[in-house]
Amino acid sequence: MNRLKLGSVSNSFKRLFMLAMFILMPIVLSSCSVKFTSFPQPFEVSKTEPASDVNLYIDSINIKGLSSAISDQERKKIKEVFISHLKNTHFFKSVLDTSMGNIDSKERYLIMDVLLLPKDEGGFNWKISWPAIYPMPLYWPLQTKKGDVSVTIDCTLYRDKDNKINLSSYKSNKYEVTFYGFFRTKPIEEKLEISYEDAIQDIVRQIVNDKKVLALADVSTNITYSTEKVVPPKTPSSPIIKSDVDELPLTKAKANKNAYAIVIGIEQYRQKLPAADYAVHDAQTVTEYLTKVMGYPEENVVTLLNERATNVDLAKYFEKWLSNNVEKGGSVFIYYSGHGAPNPKTGDAYLVPYDGDPTFFNETDYSLKRLYEQLGKLEAKEIVVALDSCFSGGGGKSVIAKGARPLVMNMKTEAIPPKVAVLSAASGEQISSTYDEKGHGLFTYFMLKGLKGEAETNGSVEIGNLFEYIKPQVERVARKEYNNEQTPQLIAPKELVGMRLR
Repeated sequence: MNRLKLGSVSNSFKRLFMLAMFILMPIVLSSCSVKFTSFPQPFEVSKTEPASDVNLYIDSINIKGLSSAISDQERKKIKEVFISHLKNTHFFKSVLDTSMGNIDSKERYLIMDVLLLPKDEGGFNWKISWPAIYPMPLYWPLQTKKGDVSVTIDCTLYRDKDNKINLSSYKSNKYEVTFYGFFRTKPIEEKLEISYEDAIQDIVRQIVNDKKVLALADVSTNITYSTEKVVPPKTPSSPIIKSDVDELPLTKAKANKNAYAIVIGIEQYRQKLPAADYAVHDAQTVTEYLTKVMGYPEENVVTLLNERATNVDLAKYFEKWLSNNVEKGGSVFIYYSGHGAPNPKTGDAYLVPYDGDPTFFNETDYSLKRLYEQLGKLEAKEIVVALDSCFSGGGGKSVIAKGARPLVMNMKTEAIPPKVAVLSAASGEQISSTYDEKGHGLFTYFMLKGLKGEAETNGSVEIGNLFEYIKPQVERVARKEYNNEQTPQLIAPKELVGMRLR
């Protein structure tokens, strides 16, 4: 009798266990799936005179490849993201959602449809992860998933169905997650969010740079086109002057898959600060050297120009993108060309983003101290920061709040991590000059010339040799051409002085 009772209890327990597994397994498996609607956040955009009189209406946004249909809330969010990015170009008279009202056919307009295709092309390391498949997905610890997440955006612009412009963008990011499993999809979704952001920015850039877009709306306008962005005639960029450093050397370093770079060039500012002449050209040329001479893969280099280099952009790429991508033992290169600003009370130095305001530097600017703190957290072996800017507030590539006086600053007082080498265009009390006849910043011109080969020793360019070449050249030209003192600075630990750049 007791055996029968035990057997009955055992069978009941088995049935309950199987029922629990039947209920729990779908929950467990669904919790391990990547959320493909991990969209970036929309943002507020300041009001500025638009560059054209075209209204843009966003109509349909669809996503392929999802296991279930996108919700109305998710569709509304991704529309808001597109709207904020398009408004931020100040290209269209207005950017509207067709679901919020009818199209005003009396005005010039275009309609935009968007198709998104997110993908997770990753897989488990089955050699160590196989017990996690079944029946232990909750508590098997050695799970590793590695791969790429990508986002493809197909965009159609039209006024009528017979005349269309089709644009496309593809952006991807690599990931590797250990202890992947129950509720461990967040690191992958963060990479997916970055891919969405990059693809959206690329599509928007294509829209405002494609002359056929305005022609499609039958619009004539006085906008000046360039290969990078649309610039209203009120704030023209510096004319592009070709010099010897714009012709790349034939030699190229071996590609380093674990080398990452952020290149920033801010020439025009939202707050109508003085233009930082040639900053965009500087940044574009530095990117060319990084990707075609110094061995940095193109997908590992982010270039932020003018309106793409806001305070939020700097925080996102310095604080998220680098930490999500740079692996142990990697190399990082940061280049900045634009205005710097001092804090008159503390003497701290700040980078001035596109939307920065020296009067409210704590709220709008990005401090070097904050940058160095973020770089110190990376697992990179070596980091180079090149600053073609100055921070005294005394002119050149430096600005200061109205009524404040220029400062004498000591760059060496900044808390620079031991794995970071800093090349700056001038000492703390000096200004950073341009080199008009070469079409570059004075410091950047000689930095590029050194990388091209003038600072080469035994077939390579080391940071110490590069600095030894830059310093006397910049000092000589600054005195001769501008009657200025400009002394570049190198702040680096001994072990990084011999770091090979090319």
